[in-house]
Amino acid sequence: KFEAKTYNVIFMADDKEVATLSGKYNSTLGNALPAVPAKDGYTAIGWVIGDTDEVFGSGSPITGPDMVINARYEEGTLSKYTRDQAGEIIKKQGGKVSSSVSKKTTMVLAGENAGSKERKARELGIPILSEDDFLAMIQ
Repeated sequence: KFEAKTYNVIFMADDKEVATLSGKYNSTLGNALPAVPAKDGYTAIGWVIGDTDEVFGSGSPITGPDMVINARYEEGTLSKYTRDQAGEIIKKQGGKVSSSVSKKTTMVLAGENAGSKERKARELGIPILSEDDFLAMIQ
């Protein structure tokens, strides 16, 4: 009788193990995924496979032994909206949303602890909007 091997899926955040779960090859972990730990000054985005940008979610298959899944974070936090919500508002107003800052960027929405994107915007002389400025602009 053939029996599928059980593999470990190791969840890491900042080089610390968060959880280790087990499952059969090509099965999923479903709702058993651990929450991404909070990190001051950052927004938890989710889990990614190794050092890639490939998202690992509840429906992702276990594809090999000892898969390492890493927490993914972005600098800064918005208090009134999620990044996705703010992005949708900007798009509905005719704006374009980008994940990076360049000399073509016309303004940056910055929450608390905005980090490297706010620094780059300042270096390039790009206007920086606070959440309150953003709210006033869209109303």
